[in-house]
Amino acid sequence: MSAATRQDARHVEPTPGPTRARRVVRVVAALVAVLVVTTAAGFWFSPIGARWRADAAGQQPAGGVTTVDVVDSNFRPASVRVDAGDEVTWRWSDSQDHNVVFEDGEASSVQADGTWSRTFERPGEYAYSCTLHLFMDGRVVVDG
Repeated sequence: MSAATRQDARHVEPTPGPTRARRVVRVVAALVAVLVVTTAAGFWFSPIGARWRADAAGQQPAGGVTTVDVVDSNFRPASVRVDAGDEVTWRWSDSQDHNVVFEDGEASSVQADGTWSRTFERPGEYAYSCTLHLFMDGRVVVDG
């Protein structure tokens, strides 16, 4: 091996770093991400976000209703009033998967059609939600 070849073998070209254009794109992408997160957090904690989150709790419960439709990513009606011992049935009429999950742990399976029922033996308020959709919630008010 000649001296020139040995010298070339020891010389390693540095790997070029990101170009200026790539750095600008990365900075802009980071700023957009921060803006999106900040806007979402601002909405979530705003009075409108609070009203949206508490929609079912703020509704007057529909009396005499024992069937809740799961449609258009909503529970309709979102709030129902029944007597102790009554059974409430959720009826899926949506093409998307949804579930009904109560705070006490009782839950339906994830499904896009069919029905699921629960009997309410004790008076109280029972909040539930679809764990697949952030703002999809409801409640059952059970009278004694």
